[in-house]
Amino acid sequence: MKPSLEALPVLDEAIRGLIKSRDFLGLQLNHAWGNLSDAEFERESLRYLDPPLPDPALEAKVAQLLVNTTADIDEELVSCIFHCPLEQAIAVFKLLATPHS
Repeated sequence: MKPSLEALPVLDEAIRGLIKSRDFLGLQLNHAWGNLSDAEFERESLRYLDPPLPDPALEAKVAQLLVNTTADIDEELVSCIFHCPLEQAIAVFKLLATPHS
């Protein structure tokens, strides 16, 4: 399946969000395994721990992902990759599931 041109920025943002989540997980694991001190972990984790912000374009982004991927995408994944509140992701999925006339 080839994604549409208008989906490419959304797919790029999704991939970047997944990479950021992977990097944070690696940081957590390095700390747990003793490769990072508490101070190093605290300092490095600051760039990953900014609060999630509502995304006014989230509904359109999720719709693009659902149309242009075959991945199992749920609310938690959307919240993670777009760094938005889980409540907003849940609301978007409810909106997208509602038939529009």
